[in-house]
Amino acid sequence: MGKYQYTDKCANIYGGHKDREPICRKMVIAGVEFLDEHPNVHDGGESLRKVLVAASGGGFRECMGTLLLVSTIHARRAAKNGWSAYIREREQLGEERRKERD
Repeated sequence: MGKYQYTDKCANIYGGHKDREPICRKMVIAGVEFLDEHPNVHDGGESLRKVLVAASGGGFRECMGTLLLVSTIHARRAAKNGWSAYIREREQLGEERRKERD
């Protein structure tokens, strides 16, 4: 298991199809790892985009723009605030969404 893990309590990142959630999470983790290793990269996000596309495995071309946008936002947030804080935020949101459904 890697350094970055989601828990079962975390809210979904991708609000659309559930089959895209694992790919989105994989992209976020790859993005955070990249940002950890390259904290001073200043190329307008091009390097991060390449990492995220590679992490996606090239799947879901019809929604790749949305996956890139969502995973970029989440990767940057997690890198900025720290993984633990990011996961706490996702778990809290997951709990709120479960209460709304019940």
